[in-house]
Amino acid sequence: MKIRVLIGTWILMVACLSCDLWSQSSLQDQFRSSGIQLAEGASVQLPQPLLWDKKPSEVKELLEKLSQRHGWERFSRNSPTAPVHVETTYALDASEKRIGHNVYSAFIAYAPLASLKDQELMTSLFGSSSEDKELMGFDPKALPADILEKAGVSSIDSADVRYSTLRIPLMNRVVVEGTARIDRNEQEGCIIISWQLDPHFSFDIGSKTSELASYANRYRKVVRDELGKEVESAPVAYSGCGGYLCVMQTGIAEDQLLIESRLAIREPDEWFAGSNFLRSKFPAALQESAQSFRRKLSKSKK
Repeated sequence: MKIRVLIGTWILMVACLSCDLWSQSSLQDQFRSSGIQLAEGASVQLPQPLLWDKKPSEVKELLEKLSQRHGWERFSRNSPTAPVHVETTYALDASEKRIGHNVYSAFIAYAPLASLKDQELMTSLFGSSSEDKELMGFDPKALPADILEKAGVSSIDSADVRYSTLRIPLMNRVVVEGTARIDRNEQEGCIIISWQLDPHFSFDIGSKTSELASYANRYRKVVRDELGKEVESAPVAYSGCGGYLCVMQTGIAEDQLLIESRLAIREPDEWFAGSNFLRSKFPAALQESAQSFRRKLSKSKK
């Protein structure tokens, strides 16, 4: 399913029950306060992870509530096919017009937290943009310093902030490309990855040099030519996409992890004519991504 893209998307990294990372990253602080801007005057706020700053005595109750539809025993079983909790809501502008989606997923997996390396995990969840054009991919190579400077990005003074090209194919009918800022925060037992198409790269593509234009935030529609061959249309400037990935030890069972993802994404009418086509694909895509991820974890233990 081509949208598995979107979410492994968002399925990753770590938080602990007592640390205070959420306020330390500017991206994370932005997501919680002003949110991710999808359109002029319309933003989506991303709540903090479910177990964030919760006492151990509160954890089981919250997880049982999360898994209520399936039952905690089934939801938490150590199996690739265990259920995934999915919530999808519309993102609306000031006039109550739908402009995009707010997607949340959560599932249980089993692995030692220390065995999950962020770069390896992102690759396994999202695929590689250079290796598989049907999967979401962050380029593992950092952007050249001269490109960042030309785009107006000030010097990066933290090893936990990087910029990467990003490719998100949607149902083999739309491809979003651009440059994302990725923040990584870690303390002992704690990692959070947050990302967003960076506004520095949201510009009129035609107004920039070809070198810089190749990093612009944009989308292309995938169409068929007169011979039936799939081709991508000319790029259209795009903005409004980001989220975070969180893996948290539950403390209930050995190596038991709660994996959460949140995604906010703008959907122009030109993509799917304002239909529910994209939204309807999220649950199955997230279930498939979770199954694939759990299988990879199982293989890595052998």
